[in-house]
Amino acid sequence: MFTHRRTLMALSISLLSLSVACTPKANHATLGDLQDSVVANAVATSESDWHSSPATPEKIFAKWNGDLIQKKITSDEVCSGLAQVADKDLALFEEEIRAPRNAVLLSACLEQVTARLDNYWVGQRQILHTSTSNFFVDEGDNAFRFEDNVQYRDTNNGYLAVSADVAPKQVVLSFDDGPSAEYTPVILKALEQVNAKAIFFEMGSHVRQFPEVSRMVAAGGHSIGGHSITHRCLAAKAICQHSNGGHMLTFAEATAEIAGSLQAIYNAVGWVDPFFRFPYGEYDPELSQYLTQNGIANFYWSIDSEDWKSKTPQAVIDDTMRQLNARGRGMVLFHDIHHRTAEALPQFLKTLHDSGYQPVLIKPQNDQDRFNVRVVNQASGM
Repeated sequence: MFTHRRTLMALSISLLSLSVACTPKANHATLGDLQDSVVANAVATSESDWHSSPATPEKIFAKWNGDLIQKKITSDEVCSGLAQVADKDLALFEEEIRAPRNAVLLSACLEQVTARLDNYWVGQRQILHTSTSNFFVDEGDNAFRFEDNVQYRDTNNGYLAVSADVAPKQVVLSFDDGPSAEYTPVILKALEQVNAKAIFFEMGSHVRQFPEVSRMVAAGGHSIGGHSITHRCLAAKAICQHSNGGHMLTFAEATAEIAGSLQAIYNAVGWVDPFFRFPYGEYDPELSQYLTQNGIANFYWSIDSEDWKSKTPQAVIDDTMRQLNARGRGMVLFHDIHHRTAEALPQFLKTLHDSGYQPVLIKPQNDQDRFNVRVVNQASGM
């Protein structure tokens, strides 16, 4: 009996040793990288803090690609790490997972991991009671449309918008960092279905890449402002120097980012509103004065959806509504480059309606101002 037990124990130890030996050595490293990224995202106190972290998905996938070339890691090992990440957190890495540049890195599991993501979003839509085909159910009792509400602001001598000076129960919807070929059209469809208008603060590099999407935004009757060319932090501040990897932008570099984003939109659309939002909301007195002198409004925000964090669409809705209800009015910051935002928006709009809020579209006092922004070269237009 004792000999039999000892034999079974020895066999068990041998099998355990074989299992450990067959486990890719880098599994712990890749899983650790993924866990570090999830934690860094959760504890980040601002979008700038998150983007400057060494643990962003873009940075760890870039590192893994370098390790793959040097044969320090295999696709199997990367896939093993991804397999151990919860679906909600896996969504944090969706852009990198779906990016063609990472196809070789994920060759061992690309089909399986993208199927996990697809199933996750189907499940989230079921939770939100939205359609799996068009993101939104607008029939029967669910059908509603907001009334038109356009308000004008004089930007000729500058204008700082935080709540955008809207009345109680009014809200300005704003979207940063687009246009996105994948998510901006979905967001535009959701807005159109309920007659809601928004301000899109677009990056020059993305406008140049997807000019047709910017034209879709314009055709939808929305306002469009600039958001820099590259999303670098523009202010002469320590936080921007840190965000830019130790480089403090000069005034000339910062203003080139401002003017360049407005020019890119003008070239794509044929006009641009004299509106600008600083990346991460960081500006300094000199840059503020630059906008004022050129009749450009500086748009901040009063309600941050934090849709860049790893959270469910329902959490995006709940967190945003909590802030909005506490203030009773204001300007909401979203990003039209995130899947979770596109998923959350239809139900968020319904929650706005059911809570008695009215979306407001902000436009310049004179419609001609969008054709005559002082820092835009009209000869470079369409």
